[in-house]
Amino acid sequence: MKRIIFFSTACFLLITVSCKKNNTNPPDPPVPGSLIKKQFGGTGDEYISGIAKSPDGSYFLCGSSNSSGFATGYHAGFDAFIIKTDASGNTIWKKFYGSSLGDYFARLGIAPDGNIIAVGNARANDGDITGYNGGTSDGWVIKINSSNGNIIWSKVLGGASGESFSSVSLQADGTIIATGGYSSTTGTAPGYYGGSSDIWVVKLDASGNILWNKNFGGSNGEYASDIVVAANKIYVTGQTGSNNGDVSGSHGQSDVWVFSLDQNGSLLWQKALGGTNNESADGIKIMDDGNLMLLGYTRSNNGDATANYGDNDAWAVKINSSNGTLIWQKNYGGTLNDYFSNIFFLSAATGVFVGYSKSNDNNLSGNKGDGDVWVLKYNLNDGSIISSKLFGGELDDYLSASVMAGSKVILGIGTNSLTGDFPSNTNYDIWLYEIE
Repeated sequence: MKRIIFFSTACFLLITVSCKKNNTNPPDPPVPGSLIKKQFGGTGDEYISGIAKSPDGSYFLCGSSNSSGFATGYHAGFDAFIIKTDASGNTIWKKFYGSSLGDYFARLGIAPDGNIIAVGNARANDGDITGYNGGTSDGWVIKINSSNGNIIWSKVLGGASGESFSSVSLQADGTIIATGGYSSTTGTAPGYYGGSSDIWVVKLDASGNILWNKNFGGSNGEYASDIVVAANKIYVTGQTGSNNGDVSGSHGQSDVWVFSLDQNGSLLWQKALGGTNNESADGIKIMDDGNLMLLGYTRSNNGDATANYGDNDAWAVKINSSNGTLIWQKNYGGTLNDYFSNIFFLSAATGVFVGYSKSNDNNLSGNKGDGDVWVLKYNLNDGSIISSKLFGGELDDYLSASVMAGSKVILGIGTNSLTGDFPSNTNYDIWLYEIE
């Protein structure tokens, strides 16, 4: 399996990084009209997990850091952080949020009032956290003033075991729909199915009060990676290892799982996609025709996955948004690990996949060393490749967040490379990188 999906951002914190340098943030802003290429780092490690673009052109980045001087308001260990930049990537403010133990933000978005909603997990009942339910972690939802980074409200939800939010969708009426993993038999959510965790979906009002929250899954464990809302329907995707409970039609060890809910949290349909090996989805998007595109990886060459180039292949799957029926699927990659995490639509006929690759053959060339950030332009009608490009250095470079800005794509990259496209890192740093 390519990635450990439960508490995936927290798992990055276990990476041991060498090759320390002095803290070197780029001193010069981009020339007007040039592409953004900005580095953010401290004396420790920084991990980015989300980017949002504000209507005024500013960007908000979230993640976790253990560098006490990286932002203001440091607590201990790894703290969650948010950075606000201007349209050129220059920092406006940076703030920490958290407690005496490790906390992180997984995703964030811009609320209708212009402020920020971030989700992730919290691990203690001090600092910025109150109402902690115990266990290894609680799901955390927080609203932050976009002008100055001050907390407007903060909520922790969960039970006696471990919970975390991995993604969030913000609706025009101010309501918040968050998803992630739930593994407690007590606490906020009823109906735990068992296994490592269930997929957890929570709807809150604009003040953070729970409207409903529900678990979905089977006996072998599920976790959600992404959520999107369109035409008053909620769509959630991730991974399942089950073939009971809410899950039916599974194929093998683990499948991509996608399901739809109405606004009251009632299950409308579900679909397991994959073959006899491992599959997982990292992202879900609504296409212009109203159908869904799922992004992730496949390790199979049977069932719904009709080919495999070696190890994990990046996988794009288009399905009908009314019932989950497969429209087309295509795998991309080489003989090593490759996956997609997001997609952007440039026109009615052209899209861009973004993800990660260790390969240097078949669909890929120009690998800089170990794993690189991968950008692939393709035909939306049949999935054929238009162009493919790798960005990176001599070590592992991860694409952890991305957002569309006009006709350009903004990438949030984590790396400790010292050469190539992302030089001069101090331990594990963040790069904000714009591509045309």
